[in-house]
Amino acid sequence: MVSHSRDELYRFSEEIFVVGNGNIIQSGNTDSIFNSPINVAIAKLTGCKNFAKIQVINPHRINIPDWGATLDLTREIPQDITWIGYRAHMFEPVWGDKTPNCIKVRLVAKDELPFETNLYFAPDEGDKVNKVDDICWFVQGEMRKIIEQKGMPDYLKISEEKILLLKE
Repeated sequence: MVSHSRDELYRFSEEIFVVGNGNIIQSGNTDSIFNSPINVAIAKLTGCKNFAKIQVINPHRINIPDWGATLDLTREIPQDITWIGYRAHMFEPVWGDKTPNCIKVRLVAKDELPFETNLYFAPDEGDKVNKVDDICWFVQGEMRKIIEQKGMPDYLKISEEKILLLKE
């Protein structure tokens, strides 16, 4: 089967071959492709919304200049990794004081949908606001009620196990 629908591929395929320019770029079990895409293009195909270039500081620390954040990881970061990807429904909100692996954010747009709220943030480093694509956070269920009560978070926390470390 050939498809450009990620939902169709995920639902009906046990194994996927991602092809680009007539060559197989990545292949494997459907879950492994969606959970561990090897590059930005494949991560986009699997529905990831948030991307930024990174600088590897050391084998366990990366800087994300466009997001104004530095992340410390327990896993080792391969030297050929140049991008981070993070799925829009994976962020954790933080109100008040900053905790490790957070991005300071300010809300720039909001879409209220029947079953989720799509929030679009700009990274905010004090007085300096970065000029990059918005950071998308898709909020569902009980979290929608929490945000109604507490207001927008000051930070979005990035969980290490949910980070996609990607090549160009």
